[in-house]
This record gives sequence, C-alpha cells and structure tokens, in this order.
Amino acid sequence: MRRLWIALLMASLLAVGLSSAALAKSTKDCSGSWQPVHLNLDYDGNGAPAPGVDEWWDMTLAGIAADGIAMEDLFATFGVADIDGFYELVLYGILTLDSNGNGVVCARPFPPQQNGKPLYYFHAVEDKAG
Repeated sequence: MRRLWIALLMASLLAVGLSSAALAKSTKDCSGSWQPVHLNLDYDGNGAPAPGVDEWWDMTLAGIAADGIAMEDLFATFGVADIDGFYELVLYGILTLDSNGNGVVCARPFPPQQNGKPLYYFHAVEDKAG
C-alpha cells in the first residue's frame, strides 16, 4: 500500500508537470499547440510496454533521452527499482489527470526558454471529450 501511495505522489510530480496556468484551466480541447495523447488503459501490470504502445511513455522516454539522463539515475531519484516500476509511476501519475476516463489528455512540451524543466515534463490537462 505504501508503495502505491509513493508511486502515485511521485508519478503526479513526474508525469503531469502542470503549470499554474494549466491548473487554473483543468479541461480544454486539444487544439493549437496542444496535442491529444492516448494513454495505456490496457496496462496489465506486466512491465513497461514496447515502443508505440503508450504515447505518454514514448514522450517521456524521448525527453529522458534528449536530456541525456541515465535511467538508473531516475530510478534512484524516484525510488523505484527498475524500468517496470518507473513505468508504473509514470502511467498511474498521468492516469490521475484523466478524470473523464476516456484515455486521452491534452499535452504540449514546456517552451525551451523555461530553464530548469526537464524535457520529460510536459504541460498536461484533461481533454473536454468524454
């Protein structure tokens, strides 16, 4: 139970990376610079998926690679043992944002001039569909 709570807390911090503007407006249509991202609602607890199965995970991994961060360093930072634990952290964090349960959120990268934001953090809000 403790692991689940820690995972949910850390995943919320990691995966969502909401700005105060995004918090002020919790739903929107995915237009303009926002893109719809389909989440992995079929996760069965059997580890991290292959590329192309989970859009949010693919974006996260691309950001980690672009930042040049070793996955083992992230495991230690977020208190998980391996890639499977890290995937659960990321997935369950973003799923908390999908309040209408349709498996879609709107996302966009933070602007490059926002120093200090890792490339695996994104603005994310619930989409209006549902």
